[in-house]
Amino acid sequence: MSIISEPMISSWTGPLPKHWNTAKLKWLSKIYAGGTPDKSNSAYWENGTIPWLNSGTVNQGIITEYSHLITEQGFNNSSAKWIEKGNLIIALAGQGKTKGMVGLTTFRTTCNKSLGVISPGQKIYSKFIYYYLKRSYKNIRGLAGDGKRDGLNLEMIGSIYVPIPPFDEQVAIVEFLDIKTSQIDQSIEKRTLLIQLLQEEKSAVINEAVTRGINSRVPMKGSGIEWLREMPKHWELAKMKYLGKIKYGLGQPPKQLENGLPLIRATNIERGKIVEANMVYVDPDDVPYERDPVLRENDIIVVRSGAYTADSAIIPNKYDGAITGYDMVFRPTTVNAKFISYGLLSNYILYNQLYVHRLRAAQPHLNAEELGDTIVLIPSLEEQEEIVSHIESEISRIDKEIELAQKEIELLKEYRGALISEAVTGKIDVRDYPLN
Repeated sequence: MSIISEPMISSWTGPLPKHWNTAKLKWLSKIYAGGTPDKSNSAYWENGTIPWLNSGTVNQGIITEYSHLITEQGFNNSSAKWIEKGNLIIALAGQGKTKGMVGLTTFRTTCNKSLGVISPGQKIYSKFIYYYLKRSYKNIRGLAGDGKRDGLNLEMIGSIYVPIPPFDEQVAIVEFLDIKTSQIDQSIEKRTLLIQLLQEEKSAVINEAVTRGINSRVPMKGSGIEWLREMPKHWELAKMKYLGKIKYGLGQPPKQLENGLPLIRATNIERGKIVEANMVYVDPDDVPYERDPVLRENDIIVVRSGAYTADSAIIPNKYDGAITGYDMVFRPTTVNAKFISYGLLSNYILYNQLYVHRLRAAQPHLNAEELGDTIVLIPSLEEQEEIVSHIESEISRIDKEIELAQKEIELLKEYRGALISEAVTGKIDVRDYPLN
């Protein structure tokens, strides 16, 4: 396949096959914006029959679900327009990664005013354009500045040059990509399921170890608690308030300061670990030290309110000296900190006790008294250490398998993106590729 360079789109595509053409989208398509009926008028939104798409719909890629049904009155009293099946929608604005994303409709619909509609003419196969625009996502965002919320407009979209192979070749490319991307997506789905199963295995390891120990032959006895049932015969039951000190964090955060002290908040807590994303740093001179807000290694933060209520994480050495935010802190005194930390992630504490408390309030909430009254299974300190060692060994093994599966998913996504890019720019002749 011979190729020549097309200057108008070379920065997006590189050289193209010699027999391909190029053209601006506005020369090939009808391009228009959607419309949003007045949201304060319930007559436009209740008991509707006309499908309507919001900006987030583009995340579906191939659009199979509508966002809402508007009424005929709402349609007639807004700038909403019909979008035919097989047309494209593209997000003109939006936070995060939405702007510049493209979707392909599979039913007749309408959309909001923040979406542009591309209705290709007869010379262009809409799904070929879908694949090309999907491949060009970063370039499209760059037309208006990647970091800005708004900026894309219909003129910008219309000015995009697209490659135009002969129509039968467009169809062949789409058929090839449909098959190959489906195969890749199935491989991704299998690895995603594997990760889910491995996460469940982690939970099972923790649940088994902190409620029955690591010796399967140990004698059991009744716990006297309905939801706990049996427990190892030589273990004891204790409330958390007798195993350490519980305190509240700061109600008002100190002033932020770049390169200051880390402030550990609920958003930094995730299933036993401290997450660095969105970490806030505060001015040491503005910290009310009389409130004892300084965290020590092996302290355990328990989220106090909000969507993450009852989640917890142990403080590693890296965050010794960090400042606690609004949440509660448990400082173990008579028990192995890591043993308690794993216990707080187990079903018998998290779901059978803490979640019961958190759901009693109008909004998810947990207080020190409820945390202190939480019942914990306690083996000897020596056995606690053995259980922690066992859990850490098993979790390390499982985490390695999860990491490998995650890397494979990323590689498959990269391969899928590269395959789409090469196919829609003619770098590969799809007729030379086996479909199996």
